[in-house]
Amino acid sequence: MVVAAVRSALAQTHAPHEVLVVIDGPEQDARTPEALTRAGLDAVQVVALRASVGGAEARNTGVRKATGAWIAFLDDDDLWLPRKLETQLAALAELRPGCVPVLSCPVLARSPDWQEVWPRRRYRPEEPMAEYLFCRRSWRYGAGLLQTSTLLAPRALLLRLPFTPGLRKHQDWDWLLRAAKEPDVLVHPVGTAPLAVFHVEGQRASVGRVADWRFSLGWALERRQLFTPRALAGFLSTECAAQAGSSGWRGRTAVLWALFRYGSPSFADQLRLLVFLFVPQRVRRSLRDAVRVAGRSGVRASAAG
Repeated sequence: MVVAAVRSALAQTHAPHEVLVVIDGPEQDARTPEALTRAGLDAVQVVALRASVGGAEARNTGVRKATGAWIAFLDDDDLWLPRKLETQLAALAELRPGCVPVLSCPVLARSPDWQEVWPRRRYRPEEPMAEYLFCRRSWRYGAGLLQTSTLLAPRALLLRLPFTPGLRKHQDWDWLLRAAKEPDVLVHPVGTAPLAVFHVEGQRASVGRVADWRFSLGWALERRQLFTPRALAGFLSTECAAQAGSSGWRGRTAVLWALFRYGSPSFADQLRLLVFLFVPQRVRRSLRDAVRVAGRSGVRASAAG
């Protein structure tokens, strides 16, 4: 996967200044440098960390080692499409002078069984970042998304505002929420066509997919100042509830208490909360797949009409 990711970075129509591969500790994948060499990618700079520091600090390490003025992230199980950098860099000319831009773009979300273009709803800078990310307007995931492999930002901003070291989950959300609060930062989505491929299922295990309702609940409550009450309710009723549903009454009670103590849940939030807490995951997945198939059928019918 890392070889494919690096090749997609090197195949950009706007050639990157440099490509750095950060290996998060020897236990992660000692074969990575050998695989890159065999693939003829010796020119790539490999930064092999002696001990695992987690994804957040691994990204920070890459930022510190980089020498270019702009940083574009690419997770090793994702891909960039060829015009990703060219399109984003060209969009900089459209932005207001003096702002510090953070650019994103749509992704082609891909699993072994389906693919969709995410996000389905474009981010608007006047919208609270937390509400864009966590206030769902439907049952389907992918409406509001600024995925890590789409981001391009000034290195100076990432040095001033690094990813939170030691954060096991929610690293990209954590950074985006903090960046959007900076008065000079402008988060700007570029275009409507996907410029990256985001593998969402069927690949290796991801830290972000590990169920740990205690961590997610603690993370959100510690950062309540970055959420609106409505956005906090959205996060608790989906992300936390989905993880706590199989943990018994202790987890369910903790999420319910936090939702009504700190959040401002809508009727839809409360309905989603009940589904995530009490409907088994296998049933939810079957319903999700049925909704996804129905959505694609509706798109085809609309196009045919």
